[in-house]
Amino acid sequence: MDPARVALIPNGFDAAPFPFAERSAPTAGEPWTVLFVGQLIPPKQPLAIVEALDCDELRGRVRLRFVFHRERMLDELRSEVARRNLGDSVEFVGRLHGDQLSAEYSGAHFLLLPSTTLEALPSVITEAVFTGLPVIAGDVGGIRWQLDGFGECLPDINAAKLRESLIAAMSSYSSLMARAEDAAASFRSRFSVDAMVDRHLDLYESLTLHGKKG
Repeated sequence: MDPARVALIPNGFDAAPFPFAERSAPTAGEPWTVLFVGQLIPPKQPLAIVEALDCDELRGRVRLRFVFHRERMLDELRSEVARRNLGDSVEFVGRLHGDQLSAEYSGAHFLLLPSTTLEALPSVITEAVFTGLPVIAGDVGGIRWQLDGFGECLPDINAAKLRESLIAAMSSYSSLMARAEDAAASFRSRFSVDAMVDRHLDLYESLTLHGKKG
C-alpha cells in the first residue's frame, strides 16, 4: 500500500490510573524488580526472560514478576524456573487490574516484553511509560516508534540479547531516570484520548477536502 494512504492513529488512554513514579537503583542488598505483563504464550518469549536471569551477573540480584491473563505456558515456566533453581527470584502473580496493576508498574525497575511477533502498539508499554518505567522489548510492530528511545528495542531478541541489554540498563539506570519524567510527559501527550480524537478529525477533514478537489 502507498505509505501516503496510511494514517497512524494510536489508541488514546486515560493516563490518570498510571501516575508517574520516582525511581532509583536499589540499595545494597535489595533486588532489581523486572516485570512482564501479558499473555504467557511463545511469541512473547517468557521462557527467554527466565533463561536471561540464569547467569552469574543477575542470579540473586533480580526479582522477576509475571503478571498475566492467559496461562498457556504457566506449567512449562514453573518447571523451567525449578530446573534452573530460580524459585526464590520468580513470582507468578496472575491477573491484575486497576490500582493493583498500576502498583506493579510503579514498583518495578524495568518492563520486559521480548516479543517476536503479534505486537502493534502494546498497551502495556504505554501504561508502563506513563509511570516512567523503562522498557526492554522486541523490535516488532510499532514498538520502536512507540518507545521513541526510552529503553531498548532489540531486533531478533533472544535470551542472550535480553540479558546483555538488562545488565547494561542496570549499570546506566541513573541516566535512564534522568529522562523518565520527560518520557512520561511525552507519552501522556502522544497517547492521550484528546490526541486520538484530534487525529481522527484531521483525517476526516483531509479526506473531505481531497474528495472535493477530486
